[in-house]
Amino acid sequence: MKRRAFLQYGLALAGISGAALSCNNKRPVKGSIIGANAGIGHLLRDKTFPTPIKSGKKKVVIIGGGVSGLSAARHLQKYNITDFILLELDQKVGGNAAYGQNQISPFPLGAHYIPIPNNNLSGYLEFLKEAGVIISFDENKLPVYNEAHLCFLIRKRGFT
Repeated sequence: MKRRAFLQYGLALAGISGAALSCNNKRPVKGSIIGANAGIGHLLRDKTFPTPIKSGKKKVVIIGGGVSGLSAARHLQKYNITDFILLELDQKVGGNAAYGQNQISPFPLGAHYIPIPNNNLSGYLEFLKEAGVIISFDENKLPVYNEAHLCFLIRKRGFT
């Protein structure tokens, strides 16, 4: 038997035995499922929501305080459009980008990572620059990223 085949069979056997042993491990998982509140959402579905506390008129109504809603509000404010309201069903904004915190650190509850963008997306690049993710542009007009905001950095053959 060749060395490569021996290593492949050995790794496969180790993986199978590890999986089999883990099946017998019946430790309960601590924690809970959190996220969108189905009870509140069903109020809308069932049309059983309470009487409004207040009413008003706005030129723009943004439904949802997730990334899209917050981005819409940011865009309006950037262009001095202030006659809008953002409505959020949950107790806090953020949607999939919301976070929790424990005694050790904050932690993501959903999607907190964005791919490095296509360099033709000027609005997106402008936002990342405003947010401090892009710190400058190099001599080729390519963005230079603040590494503190990157999940990992690949430095191979021209990739950064």
